[in-house]
Amino acid sequence: MYKIETERGDLFDVNMMIAMKATVAGTEQLAFADFQKSFRDAVSAYEILNCRLSIKQDGICYYEPCAESDASSQTISALSLSFEELFQQQEKIRFKLEDGEFLRCFVGEQCNGKRDFIFLMHHLGGDGKSLCYFIETFFGCLCGSGKKPEYQPVKLLTKETLPKKAALPFAAKLLASHYNKMWQKECGKQVFSFEDMQRAYDNFWKNHRTVVHIYLLDEAALKAELAECKKAGIGYTSYAIAKLLKDENGKKSVGLAVDARPDGNRTMSNQATGISVDYAYNKRKTPVENAACIDKLMKAKLGKPVLKYFILQFMAAFEPPLVDAVNLEFAGFFHSKTSAKLAKLLGYGTNTKDYSITNLTKLDIPTEYSGSISLKIEDFVFVPPIVSYGKNIIGMVTANGRLNIAVHTYGQQ
Repeated sequence: MYKIETERGDLFDVNMMIAMKATVAGTEQLAFADFQKSFRDAVSAYEILNCRLSIKQDGICYYEPCAESDASSQTISALSLSFEELFQQQEKIRFKLEDGEFLRCFVGEQCNGKRDFIFLMHHLGGDGKSLCYFIETFFGCLCGSGKKPEYQPVKLLTKETLPKKAALPFAAKLLASHYNKMWQKECGKQVFSFEDMQRAYDNFWKNHRTVVHIYLLDEAALKAELAECKKAGIGYTSYAIAKLLKDENGKKSVGLAVDARPDGNRTMSNQATGISVDYAYNKRKTPVENAACIDKLMKAKLGKPVLKYFILQFMAAFEPPLVDAVNLEFAGFFHSKTSAKLAKLLGYGTNTKDYSITNLTKLDIPTEYSGSISLKIEDFVFVPPIVSYGKNIIGMVTANGRLNIAVHTYGQQ
């Protein structure tokens, strides 16, 4: 069994679906049975996709192995809707984590020599990189390379595996302890169940839906912007933030998802952390000059383990059911004075980040696969979930020299 600690906030969040769409050429000879077999072979290579979640009486949640009769709850289906229609349909359907359901795949019809593969994953199945690695394994199996996928065990970020220099500051420990005592005094032994999760899900999605807008930056435009960044000695994410804030007034808070894999492993689990930068765009400066200021702020935080991993250590310091309660406050399902106060402190629901960005940069998997057939990923889109502490969520990924930017927001019901 594997204890969930740093990623506990993902458990009762009602919007935890990561989406990726790969448009692939070379599948003309394949039947749906081929997709099913390759999907099963890829699923079998990842320990986490053969686990289920179990919440114990003390409120602690674990990944534990599925019974053979249950494995695997991951599904692959024929696609009959557009990407947007499918997204809005599936976001309302809860992943049955207690049964081990973390991943859904949909296969589109052949069109102009290409076919869409859409992958939807709960964040507790992994982060953005994780889903990319699964996709790589799937297409490796599908092309008939003959190579058996390497087995990937579960690796989690825990208080023990995080760097020692990332230990939680004393003041933050005191704050967490204060809230834990308030929670115990107000709610005692309250533990939430998967039935509560389902009711919260149903309650929330009756009145919500999300919309996704996808923007393409072609190869020539991206090259020009990357050249500007290289000349200025800054990262592209900083430049993208500067462009985003160019027409904004006043200071804005931007959250950034950051890879936290300690050893560069390619397994599936949520091994990401997050930082934020607050910045007011200076209209007297050029976008590159503003980007340089943002880049400096980002590097200052990323260079200090205590800041880079702060959110992981901080969330792990709270009583697990209190973390659940904060998400259920946002979903409109549960209320207590303690969880409401902590939700406000953490920015859940109201005081959210103005923008949250995940930049996967250049796709960390091959775009071409060879075996008995040859496959090529022609286009790739990544859509992160709108977590409870965010409202304008941006997913960026570069494939074949082109950058796709997905903007994920709540829309009118």
